[in-house]
Amino acid sequence: MGFQPHILDKCNKFILDGDFDFVLCSLHTVENKDVYLGDLLKDNSPKEAYEKYFQELYYCIEKGAIFNVLAHFDLLKRHVDYPFDKVFRENFDIIEGIFKKVIYDGRGLEVNTSGFRYKLESPLPSKDLLIFYKELGGRLLP
Repeated sequence: MGFQPHILDKCNKFILDGDFDFVLCSLHTVENKDVYLGDLLKDNSPKEAYEKYFQELYYCIEKGAIFNVLAHFDLLKRHVDYPFDKVFRENFDIIEGIFKKVIYDGRGLEVNTSGFRYKLESPLPSKDLLIFYKELGGRLLP
């Protein structure tokens, strides 16, 4: 499910009304701007894009998005040229908060191999993020 803060209730209603066995939570737009098409970077620096992406993702999770597994955690890495070690340092608190909430709620974290297709040399999330997730107590890695 492509969650967005302004349609969170509609997304949840759709899930509740459906007969789904399993729901992935992803975020493909930020401030109604498509990440894939590059719209997000028209008005934001890479640093701002990441900050806003994680803020909206955290909002959706904190406000009750209904899902089993968090998907595409560092999706921006496919579309934004910005060193992810810098992203991690600059957004450490919110990344930690997202992971802790996912873990506390008994949800999982998707390992997406599209990073290899995009020549990123790693899955999404990266090995470092997967290690961090596990260190925080994360166990569900579908």
